[in-house]
Amino acid sequence: MPFRGVPASASLVDMDDGAGVAALFARQHGLATRAQLYELGLTRAALRWRLGRGWRAVAGPVVSSSTQRLSPRQRVVAAQLLAGPDGVLSGDHAVLLHGLSAGRGHRPVHVLVPMNRDSRSVAFVQVTRTRRPVERPLRDGLLRVAPLPRAVVDTARWASTLDHARAVVIEAVQTRRADLDDLQHELDAGPRRGSALARQAIADARAGAWSAPEAELLDALGASTLLPPVVANPVLTVAGQQLLSPDLWIDDVALALMVHSRRHMRAAPIGSPRWRTTASSRRTA
Repeated sequence: MPFRGVPASASLVDMDDGAGVAALFARQHGLATRAQLYELGLTRAALRWRLGRGWRAVAGPVVSSSTQRLSPRQRVVAAQLLAGPDGVLSGDHAVLLHGLSAGRGHRPVHVLVPMNRDSRSVAFVQVTRTRRPVERPLRDGLLRVAPLPRAVVDTARWASTLDHARAVVIEAVQTRRADLDDLQHELDAGPRRGSALARQAIADARAGAWSAPEAELLDALGASTLLPPVVANPVLTVAGQQLLSPDLWIDDVALALMVHSRRHMRAAPIGSPRWRTTASSRRTA
């Protein structure tokens, strides 16, 4: 007689996860697709029973072996499992995987798929088909991740604000993780529609902005009809000797402006060499 609460159609063998299921969850950060579980011998009745007692569905066919909230890593693994082996992670979560801090982990996890697949939104995952398949995606365990230039430009394209687009592009350039020419090439290779924020962010980085707040200040000063021209991060010299470079410079009145963005300078605590260098530049001005 089956154990109380177990469907009559599910045998004790069905209910035993077995080494195969346990190993699958261990390899995939506590996640698996229904198809993977069925391949290992778990019946549909047994899966339904499990989903009410410790397991839960998290994104379409993706199942978690725990009822706890998914970690950031589990969210991207779930997105990859949902999209399948031809899916490639891009956007905010991809730049986070590349080590950029400006990516926003609370945004949907974007996965690119070929044109023969459908775009769809499932839970926290946005699956988007693309006419430009990602060449040579990077591998991180079972994850397939877009190269940084593609991930940065996609993030800027999908950004809801110019500030976010700027922050990602400028961090990638200033940390030397991405080259401006590579970002421009990636931008030009994609559709022009929906690229306004990405184009502006790359233009700001090319103009020399070192942070999103700096670019915002440059925009505000540049819009003035009264102020003389403002230059970002100029090379200044006196008697042939190069001076420390301020964030912004108004040459007509020899005025230097420094913008200490918390995001941009958080890796440089007060008193650190990097902080002292920019502070010295401010005092010199």
